[in-house]
Amino acid sequence: MPYQAEDSPSPFQPLASPSSRRDSIYNSFQDILSNGPNSLSNFQNSFSRSTINHVNNELDVHPRRLSIGSLHRESLGRVTSNEQTRLLPDSNLDSYSTTTTVVQDQEDVITSDEVIGFSTVPQTIFNGINTLIGIGLLSLPLGLHYSGWVAGSIILLLCALSTKYTAQVLAKCILKNEELKTYGDIARYCFGDFVHAIVVLTFSIDLLGAGISMIIIFADSFHAVFGLPKLYLKLFISCIFFILSFIRLDVLSNLSLLGIISTSLIVLIVLISGLVATDYGSLLNPAETSLWPKDTLHLFLSLGIFMSPFGGHAIFPELYKDMRHPHKYDSAVATIFRFTFLIDYLIAGLGYLMFGSDIEDQITKNVIANSVWWVKLIFGVLLGILPITKGALITRPIITMVDQLTLKKGKYEATARFANRLLVIVVFTITSLVFTNFGLIMSFLGSAICFTICIIYPLSFYLKLYHDEFSSFKKYTIVGCITIGFVLAVCGTIAVAVSP
Repeated sequence: MPYQAEDSPSPFQPLASPSSRRDSIYNSFQDILSNGPNSLSNFQNSFSRSTINHVNNELDVHPRRLSIGSLHRESLGRVTSNEQTRLLPDSNLDSYSTTTTVVQDQEDVITSDEVIGFSTVPQTIFNGINTLIGIGLLSLPLGLHYSGWVAGSIILLLCALSTKYTAQVLAKCILKNEELKTYGDIARYCFGDFVHAIVVLTFSIDLLGAGISMIIIFADSFHAVFGLPKLYLKLFISCIFFILSFIRLDVLSNLSLLGIISTSLIVLIVLISGLVATDYGSLLNPAETSLWPKDTLHLFLSLGIFMSPFGGHAIFPELYKDMRHPHKYDSAVATIFRFTFLIDYLIAGLGYLMFGSDIEDQITKNVIANSVWWVKLIFGVLLGILPITKGALITRPIITMVDQLTLKKGKYEATARFANRLLVIVVFTITSLVFTNFGLIMSFLGSAICFTICIIYPLSFYLKLYHDEFSSFKKYTIVGCITIGFVLAVCGTIAVAVSP
């Protein structure tokens, strides 16, 4: 009689009973809900952990004390490839276990025999997409109008490809020392305290701009839907930010899941609106568009608009450290940026085809102005949820930084925390009253901040840490890319400054 494995089904065995099938379906359903590595509960835990770590570390002006073995702190940043380093005391290490980690620079691949973190590949992809799919996509149709189809398509694709590469570069920088965990750790390790302070300042400006954008979106949208004065709306949403600043961070991270749903529904409704419209704003009867830029000024303005959706690089080192299998990081990042590019190009193309040269700085303005009442109401709800769910997370790192710089233990500590929160929200509110153009804010953030965070800083870290291992050609190539990124950042920033 031929051998048959114990676990293999026999052709003579009876079919499973209905109750067995029901039990099997129930167990599979339970795996999806709570048991399996990719269950919904684990997705939520991965998202919350990623969000909390990112907010806690992004503007930490008093991070873990870094030292390099027996080297003095003054020598931090003068690191060679053969130095044995230790950055953190053992008590501060997270529960990551690494047996073998190798960088194969020739193949540009990160491999690992066994690295145990927490997040699976789908969870990492989800967290990365959530970071990159944000309010920046609302201004992408305006960027396509400024640049035209040809230049705009090329620029958006190059932004996606270059930021994908530098996201992978940040993981390679992490590999230089097992105790590096965050973007700020890499900056301090490479160049010391002064550069770390500059990175903190860059993130501060980025978060300030993002917070202002949230306030503007809320005010513009509710003004368009209900006709309410923008000043009162900005004051109202600022009060909401202030109240939410007292909520625990884990609660806020879970609330921000609603922001992901809102953003996805906004894209879907824009598509549906274009398909059902019969005249103006119709995809079936598209508006007149252009293949080429309006002029040089508008082409430079489009640079920042197209780069702004890719400004989430601060979180990628933490995504890498949190992966169960970091050797799959490169493929996960490729999926993240491929999906993000497709969504960004979809919304940019839809908006430009629907409204052409009449496109506003936010695609939602055009849709709200030319839709039936129920579409306006849905947009009002979604664009109300988006700032409320994400605005508190945006303001929290700024508040944390101010607390670190000003708080002292004592009987007035609670009063000082209250005052710090009030001060931060007032700054956001006043700034939103001064700068009111959403498109220009996105262009500024993309040019001055995102080119810096996504291109200039990561390549500088990479060159510093792997200088002795690179060929002359690769060194000059990286220096050239840094130079190009700097020039584009300056040109885009100047275009915003001189724009009427």
